[in-house]
Amino acid sequence: MLRDGGVQLPPLDELPESVAPLLAVMDAFVYDEAGEIDVVQTADQMDARLHAVLGTSPRAMREAELRAEIREEISSSVAETMRKHGLVPLRDTPSFVPELDEIHQRFLDALSSDQDPPSTVALFWHEAISVKRAPDAPDAITRGTTRLKYFDGPSMVRDVPSLNFPEDKRPFAVCERLIKQGAATYEGPRMISFRYDRESTGWVGGYSVETSAQYRDLVVGRAEIDARLVDALRSKWKKGLTNLALVYGVHGWKEWGPKLKLSKGFQAELLDPPPEILELWNELVANMTSHGVKHLYYASIAIDKPTAKPREGEGIQFQYDR
Repeated sequence: MLRDGGVQLPPLDELPESVAPLLAVMDAFVYDEAGEIDVVQTADQMDARLHAVLGTSPRAMREAELRAEIREEISSSVAETMRKHGLVPLRDTPSFVPELDEIHQRFLDALSSDQDPPSTVALFWHEAISVKRAPDAPDAITRGTTRLKYFDGPSMVRDVPSLNFPEDKRPFAVCERLIKQGAATYEGPRMISFRYDRESTGWVGGYSVETSAQYRDLVVGRAEIDARLVDALRSKWKKGLTNLALVYGVHGWKEWGPKLKLSKGFQAELLDPPPEILELWNELVANMTSHGVKHLYYASIAIDKPTAKPREGEGIQFQYDR
Protein backbone atom coordinates (compact mmCIF):
# COMPACT_ATOMS: atom_id res chain seq x y z
CA MET A 1 0.00 0.00 0.00
CA LEU A 2 2.81 2.41 0.92
CA ARG A 3 4.69 1.47 -2.25
CA ASP A 4 1.57 2.08 -4.36
CA GLY A 5 1.31 5.53 -2.87
CA GLY A 6 4.86 6.38 -3.77
CA VAL A 7 6.21 6.05 -0.20
CA GLN A 8 9.61 4.38 0.22
CA LEU A 9 11.20 3.36 3.51
CA PRO A 10 14.99 3.72 3.95
CA PRO A 11 17.14 0.60 4.35
CA LEU A 12 16.85 -1.00 7.80
CA ASP A 13 20.48 -0.18 8.67
CA GLU A 14 19.69 3.53 8.13
CA LEU A 15 16.74 3.63 10.52
CA PRO A 16 17.22 5.27 13.97
CA GLU A 17 18.09 2.93 16.82
CA SER A 18 14.84 3.85 18.56
CA VAL A 19 12.87 2.22 15.76
CA ALA A 20 14.43 -1.22 16.28
CA PRO A 21 12.30 -2.09 19.35
CA LEU A 22 9.15 -1.22 17.40
CA LEU A 23 10.20 -3.52 14.56
CA ALA A 24 10.81 -6.26 17.10
CA VAL A 25 7.25 -5.85 18.30
CA MET A 26 5.97 -6.77 14.86
CA ASP A 27 7.79 -10.09 15.08
CA ALA A 28 5.42 -11.30 17.77
CA PHE A 29 3.31 -13.87 15.99
CA VAL A 30 2.31 -16.88 18.04
CA TYR A 31 1.29 -20.12 16.31
CA ASP A 32 -0.92 -22.88 17.58
CA GLU A 33 -0.30 -26.64 17.32
CA ALA A 34 -1.73 -26.73 13.80
CA GLY A 35 0.67 -24.05 12.64
CA GLU A 36 -2.01 -21.37 12.42
CA ILE A 37 -1.56 -17.93 13.92
CA ASP A 38 -3.11 -17.78 17.37
CA VAL A 39 -4.80 -14.40 17.04
CA VAL A 40 -5.54 -13.95 20.76
CA GLN A 41 -2.05 -14.80 22.00
CA THR A 42 -0.47 -12.79 19.18
CA ALA A 43 -2.52 -9.74 20.15
CA ASP A 44 -1.60 -10.23 23.82
CA GLN A 45 2.11 -10.49 22.98
CA MET A 46 2.13 -7.48 20.66
CA ASP A 47 0.25 -5.44 23.25
CA ALA A 48 2.70 -6.44 25.98
CA ARG A 49 5.71 -5.59 23.81
CA LEU A 50 4.26 -2.21 22.79
CA HIS A 51 3.60 -1.42 26.44
CA ALA A 52 7.21 -2.32 27.32
CA VAL A 53 8.56 -0.05 24.55
CA LEU A 54 6.15 2.89 24.70
CA GLY A 55 4.89 2.76 28.28
CA THR A 56 1.37 2.26 26.98
CA SER A 57 -0.50 0.17 24.42
CA PRO A 58 -3.79 0.15 22.52
CA ARG A 59 -5.29 -2.13 25.17
CA ALA A 60 -4.05 0.03 28.04
CA MET A 61 -5.38 3.15 26.35
CA ARG A 62 -8.77 1.54 25.78
CA GLU A 63 -8.91 0.31 29.37
CA ALA A 64 -8.12 3.82 30.58
CA GLU A 65 -10.90 5.21 28.37
CA LEU A 66 -13.36 2.63 29.69
CA ARG A 67 -12.41 3.41 33.30
CA ALA A 68 -12.92 7.12 32.61
CA GLU A 69 -16.31 6.42 31.03
CA ILE A 70 -17.37 4.26 33.98
CA ARG A 71 -16.22 6.89 36.48
CA GLU A 72 -18.12 9.57 34.58
CA GLU A 73 -21.30 7.46 34.45
CA ILE A 74 -21.08 6.68 38.17
CA SER A 75 -20.25 10.29 39.01
CA SER A 76 -23.18 11.56 36.94
CA SER A 77 -25.53 9.06 38.57
CA VAL A 78 -24.38 9.98 42.09
CA ALA A 79 -24.58 13.70 41.30
CA GLU A 80 -28.12 13.35 39.98
CA THR A 81 -29.18 11.43 43.08
CA MET A 82 -27.64 14.14 45.29
CA ARG A 83 -29.48 16.85 43.38
CA LYS A 84 -32.78 15.01 43.84
CA HIS A 85 -32.18 15.12 47.58
CA GLY A 86 -31.26 18.79 47.54
CA LEU A 87 -27.51 18.30 47.94
CA VAL A 88 -24.80 20.04 45.93
CA PRO A 89 -22.38 17.56 44.32
CA LEU A 90 -18.77 18.62 43.98
CA ARG A 91 -19.13 18.97 40.20
CA ASP A 92 -21.78 21.67 40.84
CA THR A 93 -19.69 23.58 43.33
CA PRO A 94 -19.56 27.17 42.04
CA SER A 95 -16.31 28.83 41.03
CA PHE A 96 -16.68 31.42 43.77
CA VAL A 97 -15.85 28.98 46.58
CA PRO A 98 -12.49 30.66 47.40
CA GLU A 99 -14.30 33.88 48.33
CA LEU A 100 -16.68 32.00 50.59
CA ASP A 101 -13.76 30.04 52.04
CA GLU A 102 -12.14 33.34 53.01
CA ILE A 103 -15.33 34.55 54.71
CA HIS A 104 -15.65 31.19 56.46
CA GLN A 105 -12.13 31.43 57.87
CA ARG A 106 -12.71 35.00 59.08
CA PHE A 107 -15.95 33.90 60.76
CA LEU A 108 -14.19 31.02 62.51
CA ASP A 109 -11.35 33.27 63.70
CA ALA A 110 -13.81 35.79 65.14
CA LEU A 111 -15.83 33.12 66.92
CA SER A 112 -12.70 31.51 68.36
CA SER A 113 -11.43 34.85 69.68
CA ASP A 114 -14.69 35.66 71.50
CA GLN A 115 -14.03 34.67 75.12
CA ASP A 116 -17.64 35.06 76.23
CA PRO A 117 -20.03 33.87 73.49
CA PRO A 118 -23.68 34.25 74.58
CA SER A 119 -24.88 31.15 72.73
CA THR A 120 -23.73 28.02 70.96
CA VAL A 121 -25.01 28.90 67.49
CA ALA A 122 -24.00 31.63 65.02
CA LEU A 123 -25.73 32.29 61.70
CA PHE A 124 -25.39 34.36 58.53
CA TRP A 125 -27.51 34.06 55.40
CA HIS A 126 -28.27 35.86 52.17
CA GLU A 127 -30.86 34.98 49.52
CA ALA A 128 -32.49 36.17 46.32
CA ILE A 129 -36.16 37.15 46.52
CA SER A 130 -36.48 38.21 42.88
CA VAL A 131 -34.34 37.17 39.92
CA LYS A 132 -33.81 38.53 36.40
CA ARG A 133 -32.52 35.68 34.25
CA ALA A 134 -31.31 37.74 31.27
CA PRO A 135 -28.15 35.98 29.98
CA ASP A 136 -26.51 39.28 29.02
CA ALA A 137 -27.50 41.18 32.17
CA PRO A 138 -28.49 38.86 35.05
CA ASP A 139 -29.67 40.56 38.22
CA ALA A 140 -31.42 39.84 41.49
CA ILE A 141 -33.01 41.56 44.46
CA THR A 142 -31.56 40.06 47.63
CA ARG A 143 -31.93 40.18 51.39
CA GLY A 144 -30.26 38.71 54.45
CA THR A 145 -28.29 39.39 57.58
CA THR A 146 -25.57 42.03 57.43
CA ARG A 147 -23.30 40.42 60.00
CA LEU A 148 -22.64 37.02 61.61
CA LYS A 149 -24.98 36.82 64.61
CA TYR A 150 -25.34 34.69 67.71
CA PHE A 151 -28.71 32.96 68.05
CA ASP A 152 -30.40 31.41 71.06
CA GLY A 153 -33.10 29.20 69.62
CA PRO A 154 -35.11 31.33 67.18
CA SER A 155 -33.97 34.60 68.74
CA MET A 156 -31.00 36.71 67.68
CA VAL A 157 -28.76 37.65 70.62
CA ARG A 158 -26.04 39.96 69.23
CA ASP A 159 -23.41 40.35 66.52
CA VAL A 160 -20.23 38.31 66.66
CA PRO A 161 -17.49 40.85 67.50
CA SER A 162 -14.08 41.42 65.86
CA LEU A 163 -15.38 41.17 62.30
CA ASN A 164 -14.12 44.03 60.15
CA PHE A 165 -14.07 43.35 56.42
CA PRO A 166 -12.83 45.64 53.63
CA GLU A 167 -15.72 47.34 51.85
CA ASP A 168 -15.57 45.07 48.79
CA LYS A 169 -15.24 41.89 50.88
CA ARG A 170 -18.09 42.38 53.33
CA PRO A 171 -20.04 39.06 53.45
CA PHE A 172 -23.31 40.78 52.57
CA ALA A 173 -21.78 42.45 49.51
CA VAL A 174 -19.92 39.32 48.37
CA CYS A 175 -22.99 37.10 48.61
CA GLU A 176 -25.17 39.69 46.89
CA ARG A 177 -22.69 40.00 44.02
CA LEU A 178 -22.32 36.23 43.60
CA ILE A 179 -26.07 35.66 43.57
CA LYS A 180 -26.54 38.40 40.97
CA GLN A 181 -23.73 37.07 38.80
CA GLY A 182 -25.25 33.59 38.81
CA ALA A 183 -28.82 34.73 38.23
CA ALA A 184 -28.75 33.94 34.49
CA THR A 185 -29.31 30.21 35.00
CA TYR A 186 -31.04 27.92 37.46
CA GLU A 187 -27.66 26.44 38.36
CA GLY A 188 -26.60 29.74 39.91
CA PRO A 189 -26.78 30.35 43.68
CA ARG A 190 -30.10 31.49 45.14
CA MET A 191 -29.09 31.33 48.79
CA ILE A 192 -25.77 31.29 50.64
CA SER A 193 -25.83 30.52 54.35
CA PHE A 194 -23.26 30.03 57.09
CA ARG A 195 -23.87 28.14 60.35
CA TYR A 196 -21.52 27.47 63.27
CA ASP A 197 -22.06 25.36 66.41
CA ARG A 198 -19.91 25.52 69.53
CA GLU A 199 -18.88 22.06 70.67
CA SER A 200 -16.52 20.88 73.40
CA THR A 201 -13.60 21.09 70.97
CA GLY A 202 -14.49 24.56 69.68
CA TRP A 203 -16.55 26.08 66.89
CA VAL A 204 -17.42 23.90 63.89
CA GLY A 205 -19.45 24.62 60.78
CA GLY A 206 -19.25 26.24 57.38
CA TYR A 207 -21.38 27.39 54.49
CA SER A 208 -23.91 25.87 52.12
CA VAL A 209 -25.16 27.02 48.73
CA GLU A 210 -28.66 26.46 47.38
CA THR A 211 -29.09 26.82 43.62
CA SER A 212 -32.23 28.17 41.99
CA ALA A 213 -32.86 24.69 40.61
CA GLN A 214 -32.76 23.18 44.09
CA TYR A 215 -35.11 25.88 45.38
CA ARG A 216 -37.51 25.26 42.49
CA ASP A 217 -37.51 21.51 43.20
CA LEU A 218 -38.11 22.17 46.90
CA VAL A 219 -41.09 24.46 46.24
CA VAL A 220 -42.62 22.12 43.67
CA GLY A 221 -42.01 19.12 45.92
CA ARG A 222 -43.97 20.53 48.83
CA ALA A 223 -46.69 22.39 46.86
CA GLU A 224 -49.35 19.76 47.47
CA ILE A 225 -48.69 19.78 51.23
CA ASP A 226 -48.74 23.59 51.24
CA ALA A 227 -52.17 23.48 49.59
CA ARG A 228 -53.54 21.07 52.19
CA LEU A 229 -52.19 23.25 54.99
CA VAL A 230 -53.88 26.30 53.49
CA ASP A 231 -57.17 24.35 53.28
CA ALA A 232 -56.77 23.37 56.92
CA LEU A 233 -56.22 27.01 57.89
CA ARG A 234 -59.31 28.08 55.95
CA SER A 235 -61.35 25.59 57.95
CA LYS A 236 -60.24 27.35 61.16
CA TRP A 237 -61.14 30.86 60.03
CA LYS A 238 -63.45 32.72 62.41
CA LYS A 239 -65.43 35.89 62.06
CA GLY A 240 -63.49 38.94 63.19
CA LEU A 241 -60.06 37.58 62.25
CA THR A 242 -57.78 39.67 60.06
CA ASN A 243 -55.08 37.03 59.67
CA LEU A 244 -54.62 33.36 60.49
CA ALA A 245 -51.21 31.74 60.24
CA LEU A 246 -49.18 28.72 61.14
CA VAL A 247 -45.83 30.12 62.29
CA TYR A 248 -42.51 28.66 63.40
CA GLY A 249 -39.23 30.11 64.69
CA VAL A 250 -40.42 33.67 65.37
CA HIS A 251 -37.74 36.04 66.71
CA GLY A 252 -38.27 36.61 70.42
CA TRP A 253 -39.78 33.21 71.10
CA LYS A 254 -38.20 30.88 73.64
CA GLU A 255 -39.38 27.81 71.74
CA TRP A 256 -39.50 27.04 68.04
CA GLY A 257 -43.17 26.15 67.67
CA PRO A 258 -45.13 25.72 65.49
CA LYS A 259 -48.00 27.86 66.73
CA LEU A 260 -51.35 28.86 65.32
CA LYS A 261 -51.49 32.66 65.26
CA LEU A 262 -54.95 34.26 65.26
CA SER A 263 -54.82 38.00 64.60
CA LYS A 264 -57.55 40.58 65.15
CA GLY A 265 -56.15 43.91 64.11
CA PHE A 266 -53.03 44.54 66.21
CA GLN A 267 -53.86 41.85 68.73
CA ALA A 268 -52.79 38.26 68.27
CA GLU A 269 -53.36 35.00 70.11
CA LEU A 270 -50.97 32.06 69.90
CA LEU A 271 -52.37 28.54 70.22
CA ASP A 272 -51.02 25.05 69.85
CA PRO A 273 -52.07 23.78 66.43
CA PRO A 274 -54.82 21.13 66.41
CA PRO A 275 -53.70 17.54 65.66
CA GLU A 276 -54.72 17.62 62.00
CA ILE A 277 -52.64 20.74 61.32
CA LEU A 278 -49.71 19.47 63.38
CA GLU A 279 -49.76 16.26 61.36
CA LEU A 280 -49.58 18.25 58.13
CA TRP A 281 -46.77 20.35 59.57
CA ASN A 282 -44.74 17.26 60.41
CA GLU A 283 -45.33 15.96 56.89
CA LEU A 284 -44.13 19.27 55.47
CA VAL A 285 -40.94 19.26 57.54
CA ALA A 286 -40.20 15.66 56.50
CA ASN A 287 -40.69 16.61 52.86
CA MET A 288 -38.30 19.56 53.12
CA THR A 289 -35.75 17.38 54.87
CA SER A 290 -35.95 14.87 52.02
CA HIS A 291 -35.11 17.72 49.65
CA GLY A 292 -31.91 18.57 51.51
CA VAL A 293 -33.05 21.10 54.11
CA LYS A 294 -30.85 20.67 57.17
CA HIS A 295 -32.04 23.36 59.58
CA LEU A 296 -35.42 25.11 59.46
CA TYR A 297 -35.27 28.54 61.12
CA TYR A 298 -38.52 30.24 60.24
CA ALA A 299 -41.82 29.43 58.58
CA SER A 300 -45.11 31.23 58.03
CA ILE A 301 -48.14 30.03 56.10
CA ALA A 302 -50.78 32.73 56.40
CA ILE A 303 -54.19 33.75 55.04
CA ASP A 304 -55.90 37.13 55.43
CA LYS A 305 -59.37 35.93 54.42
CA PRO A 306 -61.10 32.55 54.14
CA THR A 307 -60.76 32.57 50.34
CA ALA A 308 -57.09 33.60 50.30
CA LYS A 309 -54.68 31.77 48.00
CA PRO A 310 -51.19 32.37 49.42
CA ARG A 311 -48.16 31.45 47.35
CA GLU A 312 -44.41 31.23 47.80
CA GLY A 313 -43.11 34.60 48.94
CA GLU A 314 -46.61 36.00 49.38
CA GLY A 315 -48.18 34.37 52.41
CA ILE A 316 -45.83 31.38 52.39
CA GLN A 317 -42.30 32.00 53.64
CA PHE A 318 -39.47 29.79 54.88
CA GLN A 319 -35.94 30.38 56.12
CA TYR A 320 -33.55 27.42 56.28
CA ASP A 321 -30.14 26.13 55.31
CA ARG A 322 -28.75 23.02 53.68
